[in-house]
Amino acid sequence: MLLTLTLALLPQYTATPQQVAPYGLPHSAPIAPQSQGQGGPAVVEGFEAYTVALGNAENIGSLFLDDTTITGTGQGPGLTLGGCFYSCTAGSLQWNGDSWFGLSTKTFLANSGDSTLYVGYSSPQSSISFGLHAFSGFPDTATVNAYDAAGSVVDTVTVSVPGPAAVPVTLTGTGILRVEIIGTYSWSPIIDNHDYSSSCALQLSVSGTCPGPMTFTVNGGAPGDPCKFGYAFGTGAFVIPGGPCAGTVTGLDATATPVPGIFPFDGAGQVNQVFVIPPAACGAVYVQAINFADCCISNVVAL
Repeated sequence: MLLTLTLALLPQYTATPQQVAPYGLPHSAPIAPQSQGQGGPAVVEGFEAYTVALGNAENIGSLFLDDTTITGTGQGPGLTLGGCFYSCTAGSLQWNGDSWFGLSTKTFLANSGDSTLYVGYSSPQSSISFGLHAFSGFPDTATVNAYDAAGSVVDTVTVSVPGPAAVPVTLTGTGILRVEIIGTYSWSPIIDNHDYSSSCALQLSVSGTCPGPMTFTVNGGAPGDPCKFGYAFGTGAFVIPGGPCAGTVTGLDATATPVPGIFPFDGAGQVNQVFVIPPAACGAVYVQAINFADCCISNVVAL
């Protein structure tokens, strides 16, 4: 119902030629960045399904995209995962190919004229995350707002996005149904590795000061279930290759490495484990937990 109503309210796409971003100048001077979130659940949209040539980008000829959409360029359905849609109010949604203005993988944005990409969910979310990027030579500042069904702000994050390297953003709260990603150019900030719709409630938090002893707390497991930690030097969509959770998509990149040891959830469904973190890991390492009983994975936390 949410997707149907949203589609009905969108303006019709017109065939007016649309420049492929980037072009032009920022709408206004970037606003000062604030603190950014960290993390993300287990379902990861990597925007790899659309066919676009290496070193190129394409306006897809559509203002709305979900897993059922056939774009104005004739591609689809099945271009994105279910349970989520992407939209803009004018122009076109745009797919960037590998190596377009320094971007290393396929990515997605709204070439909208108003700097904004809208994201919606068919069911309420408690935690969503993604990487934001900017074209090489076009540094941006992104403001990301999450709303519930009543239109109330659930969470908001503002980050500086200096270039193609991913800037991780997470929004958390109760009942997130809609997100706005707003930049300073005519096109929106660029999105990739969109994590949402986790079917489990595993939550990881970290306390303490890095470097030194830090307590990793995992909530949401069943008493006695085996919990394991992994770490990496970036976020992404690494797929566990073997073992009881083979095929599970994580929120870590290909440097993902398991931490030795399995840590059972206690009677309250919680794990509290202290690790001594070296200086080199501070600001460089991302950590995620997994319940080996049901392969539910937690949000990602940056040290």
